[in-house]
Amino acid sequence: MLIFAATVLMSLVTAYLLLRPLLAEVPESRFGNTNSALGDLHAKKERLIQVLKDLELDYNTDKLEEQDYIQTKRAISVELAKVLTRLENLDN
Repeated sequence: MLIFAATVLMSLVTAYLLLRPLLAEVPESRFGNTNSALGDLHAKKERLIQVLKDLELDYNTDKLEEQDYIQTKRAISVELAKVLTRLENLDN
């Protein structure tokens, strides 16, 4: 039971550390005014793509277990899909 609890705790800590960049404020955006919805979405898209790249690197260097990698990648990919959909809707 203790091993299971430790595994769950480590998974939660890993997920938090991987998702923390998504929660961070972006000081400057490459896409202009950070107050605009479009600029914010582009910045969020870039952050999510970078998080996916970092996640892939961590997995390939054995810093993540496969289950943690799959769960985190799925969550980030869903969020990225939402951002891309919103960007597409704003462009139309």
